[in-house]
Amino acid sequence: MILDPKRWPSSIDGKGFNEVARKVHGIGLKFGIHVMRGVSTQAVDANSPILDITTGVVYMESGRQWRAKDIGLTDRKCAWMPHGFMSVDTKLGAGKAFLRSLCHQNAEWGVDFVKHYCIFGDDLNVNEVAIVSKVLKELDRPILYSLSPEPITTPAMAKDVSYLVNMYRITRDDWDSWGDVAAHFNVSRDFFAANMIGTEGLKGNSWPDLDMLPLGWLTDPDTLTSKWIGLVLVFVKKWRFGIARGTRGI
Repeated sequence: MILDPKRWPSSIDGKGFNEVARKVHGIGLKFGIHVMRGVSTQAVDANSPILDITTGVVYMESGRQWRAKDIGLTDRKCAWMPHGFMSVDTKLGAGKAFLRSLCHQNAEWGVDFVKHYCIFGDDLNVNEVAIVSKVLKELDRPILYSLSPEPITTPAMAKDVSYLVNMYRITRDDWDSWGDVAAHFNVSRDFFAANMIGTEGLKGNSWPDLDMLPLGWLTDPDTLTSKWIGLVLVFVKKWRFGIARGTRGI
């Protein structure tokens, strides 16, 4: 993966997110990124070579080099971004090598948290989750692994991946409206009843995720915010705040 230097000027000369991670770590915080599943359409169109991290050159198998077109599954596009990403063929050694190279790159960049999108819910791909989980488990530095669904998930589906990850989102995006918040109560009840809170996960425990706390333009900020925070406390969710410009006062 190569970052756009116009958006990330500090990434020039192959630095990637190193400088950003260093700044974030310097103020006592962890650095996380949001990534899409599989391989990018851009890489497949360009037929980019697959890196073998064990040799430092193009992945070789059966006497030939392997490239993005060999591993991209064009019939399994990401539902959230169908023009941008697709699944990789995890049955191929080259597919596994590609995912391994991404995980190692994240570790080299100082990433602490990876949120993997379009790989859970209706887009569930247990094989890809399992491979990423295995590689992360082998890394010298810990990286928390989180999944995001498209559009929603169930306790039965979560049981297939909970032991492979640290977090998995179980709801749609949260925005600061009571309708989004209210929908979480039944979902929370179902996952609590299924004993899915704090189960065994990747290098620790695994937690259902109700998305960020949307503290902002709620109809009745005081009452509704307190109810939302109360639900989160009962649910034993990891906290993540979504604070936009209009909510700086909070």
